Amino acid sequence: MNINELQDQATLFPMEVIPEEIQKMANKGAPLSIKDLQDFTTAQYKVYRVMRDGAWHSATSIIEASGLRSGLRIMRTFRERGWDINKRKSKAGSREWTYQLIK
Repeated sequence: MNINELQDQATLFPMEVIPEEIQKMANKGAPLSIKDLQDFTTAQYKVYRVMRDGAWHSATSIIEASGLRSGLRIMRTFRERGWDINKRKSKAGSREWTYQLIK
Protein backbone atom coordinates (compact mmCIF):
# COMPACT_ATOMS: atom_id res chain seq x y z
CA MET A 1 0.00 0.00 0.00
CA ASN A 2 1.40 3.39 -0.94
CA ILE A 3 0.65 6.86 0.44
CA ASN A 4 -2.06 7.54 -2.17
CA GLU A 5 -3.87 4.32 -1.29
CA LEU A 6 -3.51 5.26 2.36
CA GLN A 7 -5.24 8.58 1.71
CA ASP A 8 -8.07 6.75 -0.04
CA GLN A 9 -8.57 4.47 2.93
CA ALA A 10 -9.02 7.11 5.60
CA THR A 11 -11.36 4.81 7.48
CA LEU A 12 -8.31 2.76 8.53
CA PHE A 13 -7.33 5.58 10.82
CA PRO A 14 -9.27 6.65 13.88
CA MET A 15 -7.47 10.01 13.93
CA GLU A 16 -6.62 12.46 11.17
CA VAL A 17 -3.22 11.66 9.70
CA ILE A 18 -1.31 14.07 7.48
CA PRO A 19 0.04 11.96 4.59
CA GLU A 20 2.63 14.57 3.58
CA GLU A 21 4.08 14.45 7.07
CA ILE A 22 4.19 10.67 6.96
CA GLN A 23 5.99 10.75 3.63
CA LYS A 24 8.43 13.36 4.94
CA MET A 25 9.27 11.18 7.95
CA ALA A 26 9.67 8.11 5.73
CA ASN A 27 12.03 10.05 3.45
CA LYS A 28 14.16 10.99 6.47
CA GLY A 29 14.48 7.33 7.34
CA ALA A 30 12.20 7.57 10.36
CA PRO A 31 10.87 4.14 11.28
CA LEU A 32 7.26 5.00 10.45
CA SER A 33 5.98 2.57 7.87
CA ILE A 34 2.53 2.05 6.38
CA LYS A 35 2.35 -1.13 8.48
CA ASP A 36 3.13 0.90 11.61
CA LEU A 37 0.27 3.22 10.79
CA GLN A 38 -2.15 0.37 10.16
CA ASP A 39 -1.22 -1.12 13.53
CA PHE A 40 -1.68 2.14 15.45
CA THR A 41 -4.43 2.26 18.03
CA THR A 42 -6.54 5.35 18.61
CA ALA A 43 -4.54 6.14 21.75
CA GLN A 44 -1.24 5.85 19.85
CA TYR A 45 -2.50 8.29 17.22
CA LYS A 46 -3.50 10.75 19.91
CA VAL A 47 -0.07 10.58 21.55
CA TYR A 48 1.72 10.79 18.19
CA ARG A 49 -0.25 13.93 17.30
CA VAL A 50 0.94 15.54 20.56
CA MET A 51 4.54 14.35 20.31
CA ARG A 52 5.18 14.96 16.61
CA ASP A 53 6.12 18.60 17.16
CA GLY A 54 9.45 17.55 18.73
CA ALA A 55 8.83 19.63 21.86
CA TRP A 56 9.06 18.36 25.43
CA HIS A 57 5.74 17.10 26.85
CA SER A 58 4.90 16.17 30.41
CA ALA A 59 3.85 12.68 31.39
CA THR A 60 0.51 14.16 32.44
CA SER A 61 -0.13 15.68 28.99
CA ILE A 62 0.74 12.38 27.29
CA ILE A 63 -1.61 10.46 29.57
CA GLU A 64 -4.36 13.01 28.95
CA ALA A 65 -3.81 12.87 25.18
CA SER A 66 -4.03 9.08 25.13
CA GLY A 67 -7.15 8.97 27.24
CA LEU A 68 -5.64 6.05 29.18
CA ARG A 69 -4.10 5.84 32.64
CA SER A 70 -1.45 3.66 31.02
CA GLY A 71 -0.73 6.24 28.34
CA LEU A 72 3.01 6.29 28.99
CA ARG A 73 3.22 2.68 27.79
CA ILE A 74 2.69 4.14 24.34
CA MET A 75 6.08 5.84 24.62
CA ARG A 76 7.59 2.40 25.22
CA THR A 77 5.80 1.12 22.11
CA PHE A 78 7.29 3.98 20.08
CA ARG A 79 10.78 3.12 21.40
CA GLU A 80 10.25 -0.54 20.48
CA ARG A 81 9.52 0.59 16.92
CA GLY A 82 12.91 2.27 16.87
CA TRP A 83 11.82 5.84 17.45
CA ASP A 84 14.14 8.07 19.45
CA ILE A 85 12.43 9.31 22.60
CA ASN A 86 14.27 11.57 25.03
CA LYS A 87 13.27 11.57 28.69
CA ARG A 88 14.21 14.03 31.44
CA LYS A 89 12.96 15.22 34.80
CA SER A 90 10.74 18.25 34.47
CA LYS A 91 12.53 20.09 37.33
CA ALA A 92 15.24 19.33 39.82
CA GLY A 93 13.71 17.39 42.68
CA SER A 94 10.52 16.74 40.73
CA ARG A 95 9.03 13.29 40.34
CA GLU A 96 7.50 14.12 36.96
CA TRP A 97 9.22 13.28 33.69
CA THR A 98 8.95 14.97 30.31
CA TYR A 99 9.34 13.28 26.96
CA GLN A 100 10.41 14.36 23.47
CA LEU A 101 10.00 12.54 20.15
CA ILE A 102 13.06 13.09 17.98
CA LYS A 103 12.23 13.50 14.31
